[in-house]
Amino acid sequence: MKNTIIWVFSQQRKDSIPAVTLEQGSNLENPLGLIKSTDEGKSFKKLTLYGETDFHYLAASYNSKVIYALNEQPNSQLKSSGLFFTEDEGKSWRESKMLGFEGDSIYGIAAHPDKPNIVGIASSNGLFLSDDYGETFKLSSNENQITALEFQENSLLYSSLKSGSIELHKQDLTNQKDVKIDIPTEINDKNPVMFIASNPKNREEITLVTHNNEVLQTEDNGTTWDNLTD
Repeated sequence: MKNTIIWVFSQQRKDSIPAVTLEQGSNLENPLGLIKSTDEGKSFKKLTLYGETDFHYLAASYNSKVIYALNEQPNSQLKSSGLFFTEDEGKSWRESKMLGFEGDSIYGIAAHPDKPNIVGIASSNGLFLSDDYGETFKLSSNENQITALEFQENSLLYSSLKSGSIELHKQDLTNQKDVKIDIPTEINDKNPVMFIASNPKNREEITLVTHNNEVLQTEDNGTTWDNLTD
């Protein structure tokens, strides 16, 4: 499958900012750095660090210009590993101190759709949130493994895994109250949630991608689920 790109994207209002992995046989240079698509992945524009860096964890705010990236190795623009953000499509970057973050492993990152200063990280030690561009973080869940997260305007969706039990939560951002959302039977400790997305025009429409690449979707906030891969 020449030139095939496996990608997981963060959606902005008109653009997709993907974290991508090239399949073997592609004639594109690997790693791809930061790239952008305005036509649902049919074509890409190279923004920065092409051929230098593979960002496994990216988060783009839907309505603001901020993009967060977890950098694993120093490169020509980012001189250390850690959390960085850009508000000009990678022309300039600022490093976040990440004070208070205590996760041993990171499983995902998400940016608030409207507020560029709010970012969250899913980790092996819980869900950590920041409201100051990643300078400081606070634990916002039990100290369970958090496998995926997604911001909505006034709430946060996240999936937790503890002792073989998987749960999907919706947390109010103003008071941190947590509500469980019913999950489909396909999800279990062998097939946990890896990615969460919700429709900006209808937040009751939630889509989950599992470890086994199943795509599960609800249009009624978890009352019923459809397996889109059937």
